[in-house]
Amino acid sequence: MHVTATTNFLTWNIQGKTLNDLIDVVPLLPLAPDVIFLQEVGGFLDVPENTWLMTELDASNYTRWAAIVANPPKAFCKSAVLLPNHMLQGLKKVQVHELGVCVEVSDGNNTFLLGSAHFPHSQRENHEQDWHDGAEDLTGFLSHRNRSRKTVVLGIDTNTDPINARPKHLELGERLADLAGRNSCQLLYPDSPTWFGHRGNSSCIDAILTRFQQPRAQPVIGTHEDARRILGCDHDPVFLLVSRALKVPPSRRSAAFTKCGKWQLQLAAVAPCIAAAPSPLGSQESLEELAALTCRRPVSFRYRDDDALRELIRQRTLESDPAVR
Repeated sequence: MHVTATTNFLTWNIQGKTLNDLIDVVPLLPLAPDVIFLQEVGGFLDVPENTWLMTELDASNYTRWAAIVANPPKAFCKSAVLLPNHMLQGLKKVQVHELGVCVEVSDGNNTFLLGSAHFPHSQRENHEQDWHDGAEDLTGFLSHRNRSRKTVVLGIDTNTDPINARPKHLELGERLADLAGRNSCQLLYPDSPTWFGHRGNSSCIDAILTRFQQPRAQPVIGTHEDARRILGCDHDPVFLLVSRALKVPPSRRSAAFTKCGKWQLQLAAVAPCIAAAPSPLGSQESLEELAALTCRRPVSFRYRDDDALRELIRQRTLESDPAVR
């Protein structure tokens, strides 16, 4: 037997907005996220470079998140991973990399590498070196020790539009695809734009890097359109819905099906009986007559104790003397 579990990951460049601004908007999203990856987080000016801190979101109406906020050396502003409180007991490691922050967390059955990354814009000074250093650092995190066996979900602001015809975007897009391929990952982009400029231009530059160890995982990626207007930023959030089949331990009782002693419907006899009926089947009596003609109940061969044996068992259970019982 299998049941389906669905997890919703969300990545969002919030353009300098604070976590308090964010938690007022998250309940308004059409799909409630389970894990959130953030880029360009505002505030937290006291977090030194290459360090991180954990904080609970101080909100009276929405307090389910614990935020791991980091100050990456080569990313713009802060990066963060928001985990539900129940996942904190499985938190194994937090690592700040050049372009963001990654966490390793276990739910008891699976180990996840979750993270946020913000690649530099092509117009930024020294972006080539920062891009290279960040990619190598991220690759080291993904491939370290036995991490190739673990599920990976990273929310990334790539600052690269894969369908943009400009040579620089095409080159960076190929390098990102190569980074994903070298780590046995997929880089998933939604079909709609995620960034919107003031001049009416738009690009699809936000993506999610994934690697699933369960072949039954079925990811679906998309955007929450116009959520940027609610928060007041220029990016729409990207969500990744992952449905996976979970094995349910079989019951100790036998699952063998038997028709012994159960009512059965003879489908071949239903149509002739309806055709021969003198009037439409609109009353309780006519339905009961149809059931009597088309249903049967085979004789049950299941063993049953007779009345004398049941009475003997009852008397013995009432006795307090073990010898008599």
